[in-house]
This record gives sequence, structure tokens and C-alpha cells, in this order.
Amino acid sequence: MELRPPGNPLCWEDGLFSYDMCCGEGAHNVLGNPSCWEGPRSFQTCCLPSLHEPSCWSDARRFLSQQQLMPSLAKEERLMNSDLSLSQFCCRPGSFSSEVCWGGDGKGYVQEHPHGLALNISLRYVECCFLRLRAALETPPPRWMSEQISQDLQPWTSRLSLRQMEDFEEWIQETGQSAHFCRFQVTKTGVYHCNLTRGSHTKLVEAVRDALHVLRLIAPDLPELDLFLSQEEALCVALLGDRSATETFGEQSWPVPVLAQAQPAGCPGILMPWWAFLQQDWTRRYTEKLSRGRVPWESKVSKLFWRGSDTHCLRPHSCQGASCECGNFTENWMDYPRARLVLWSMLMPQKVDAKFTKDVVHQALRPRFEEHRLLVEEIVPPEKHVDYKFLMYLDGVSLSDRLFWVLLTESVLFKADSKLQVWLDGSLKAWEHYVPVAEASMMMMRRRRRTRRRVSILSI
Repeated sequence: MELRPPGNPLCWEDGLFSYDMCCGEGAHNVLGNPSCWEGPRSFQTCCLPSLHEPSCWSDARRFLSQQQLMPSLAKEERLMNSDLSLSQFCCRPGSFSSEVCWGGDGKGYVQEHPHGLALNISLRYVECCFLRLRAALETPPPRWMSEQISQDLQPWTSRLSLRQMEDFEEWIQETGQSAHFCRFQVTKTGVYHCNLTRGSHTKLVEAVRDALHVLRLIAPDLPELDLFLSQEEALCVALLGDRSATETFGEQSWPVPVLAQAQPAGCPGILMPWWAFLQQDWTRRYTEKLSRGRVPWESKVSKLFWRGSDTHCLRPHSCQGASCECGNFTENWMDYPRARLVLWSMLMPQKVDAKFTKDVVHQALRPRFEEHRLLVEEIVPPEKHVDYKFLMYLDGVSLSDRLFWVLLTESVLFKADSKLQVWLDGSLKAWEHYVPVAEASMMMMRRRRRTRRRVSILSI
């Protein structure tokens, strides 16, 4: 095994492309040179640092030749002759790839722990399909990431007792909070966790479980862990009529470490990436879509564009100190930032194109949305957003996945002020990565005109 920067050496083996041509700085966009991205090649596959381990692909070919689930795969020339194509096929998440490529015949799957369930991945799959993650673990983290981790972990520098963890778990059960928190324990024998069927956010818990398994297998020096995961969209934010945990702790320090996807300033949770970022295939799919759909700046429509659902939680004055409470969108929908943006589109259609999308959450408002043309009966995919020069980001109930992929579009991101802190915040700088928009959205148009003069210095 060796580290061969820059990029993934499998992408350059045929001699048709090179790192400088496809990934180098200068003439290309934020996702590299679009002319390179055909077949198995993509920006995420080729341009990010990766370990090189040829034995992975010789093993995969051997397993493909021996497996009986789909014998015809052994005759596929593109798989048997190209390590790059083979890696793309065999590293798709799921039990199928583990079974046909990595010897996961029902006995080779990773188990949660000696008495736990078998996951749909094999050990060899983990060793060979997370080469970029393994490369990242061998390099120093970005400064913003180190600072964020140090800040969040500062209250937990002293070791907690097992009794404290057990007491909090008992409190969860006694107060009916089992759907809101999940305890994870990582030991030398496996990963132990709460009952997944009782949670309010199963995809989040499963993504964290799988991520911990992968880290445990590829980072043997990973220390034993004992922590709680908030299954809510945001910690210290109460939904209508449910303030139990918020009122119990409020601005006080939580008695145990709690991982949170988002939280108001002052809430003492430990910020973690949004759940979709932890899925094995999510970022790759979005990155590939956008890297193949580039639109030159001069061809983009000169409007501020937004599409999204009628979901929003916090409005002005929703927070007191480190705790917040969601308001009633149906009764006060025009007070929420997403609704305000859509109303701007009605008032200034030549400059703003913002609409709610077809899956209306608050059905009582649908007639009003339809009457005033605030709604479109479609879901607009990310690759269609690249047609516009200016793209808006606003929170939904919490963080939206839009924040990740808008940064890959080469359009200018307008980002509204948020009462919530998220994991990505430390990596983003106003006027370098996005145009800040005050909570009072009436300032939006003036800021947009200002951006026309400053767009050349933005690094989106």
C-alpha cells in the first residue's frame, strides 16, 4: 500500500488523462475539467487524495470469477481489464457488491458485535472501498475542523463515570425520550447501540452506526467511545408543545456528551456532520451529477433562484438564550424566511425566482399558495439549479442538504443568517464562500446588486 498524491492513480493508468489536465487549478471549475468526466471517472473519484492498494482489485477479480450469484460478471471486459471500472462497480454500497466482489457469502459480513446483527458489508469491502477516507486519516485535519472539535470537546476533557452515562440512559427511558436519544458504545468487540426501531430518525442512527463500524475497522487505534446521539434535527430546539428535554437542561451543561446535527449558539452539544454526509454514496452521487452539468457563467440566468418545501422552524425571536422553540408555520407563515423569499419572487419576478415545490407540508396553505402562484408542481433537481447565477440557501426545519451541493455549482451562494450552528460553519467565510443575507430579508435585493461588483473575488 502506498500514498501517491495527487489524486487517484487508477484514473491515470491508461495515459489518456492526467491529474493536471483534469484536476489542476486554473482553467477548470470547482469540480475540475468537465471533459474528463466520462464513464467511471468523476471529480470525487479522481481528484481527491487516495491510497493505492492494487491487491484490492486482484482480490475483487478473483471473487468475481468464483461467485455464483451472477457468473456473467466474470466475462465483463470493462470490469476484468480496468481497475477503475472495477472499483466503481465493487464499491457501490449494499450487500450485492460485498457478495460478488468481496467474498461476503453470508459468513464474511461485518457483525455489529459478537451477538449482534450482520451488516450488509464485508471486511474486505471496508478495507478497499474507503481508500480516500484512509488517506484523510493519515493527513492533518483542516484547521477549522481541529478548532471545532476542540471547542466542542472542551467540556468533556475529564473522563465521565459509567454511572453518569447509565443515569442519563435511565432518565431517557423514564421520561419517554427514547425516540429522541440513542446511546452508542464502541469497544474492542464491536459497536453497541440503542434499539433502532424506537427512534425518530432511523436513517441518522443507521448512518452513524455504519460510520462507526468503518472507523473502527480502518482505524485500529480508535479509542473506546461512549456517547449519546440526538435524533432530532437540532438539539436544544423544541417542536411545538414538546419542551421536555429543553426545559430540563436549557442552557445548563448536559450531563453527558450528545452528538447533534445542529444547535443554537450556547447549546453544549457536540456538532457532527449532517446524516446524509455519512452515507456511503450520497456525496458521490451529487458530485457526479453537478460535475457533468456545468453551465458557463455567461450562459446562466441572472436571477436569484430557490426551490424548496414549506418547512421552517425558527423565525425572529424564536430563541431565548441557548434554547429555541419552533413556531406555528400554518398560522404565521409569512413571518418565516422561506415564505418571505417566495413573496419577494411575486413582487420582483424579474430578479427573484423562488417557489415552494409540489410536496406541500402544510396542506391547509396549499390553496393560498396555488392562488398566488407561490407553488410549482415539480421537484427541481440540483443539476437544474446550475442554470442560475445566484442561488439562495435558507434553513428548513434544520440544516438542508442544499448547503453542500450549492457550493459545487459555480453559482453565487446567498446564505441567510441562521440561529443554528452546524458542522460546516467553521469552514465557510462570508464574502469568500457565500454572500451573507441578514435575517431581515428586505435587505436581500440591495446585497444582490452589491454582489455583481464583487462576484469576481468570490471563491464558490
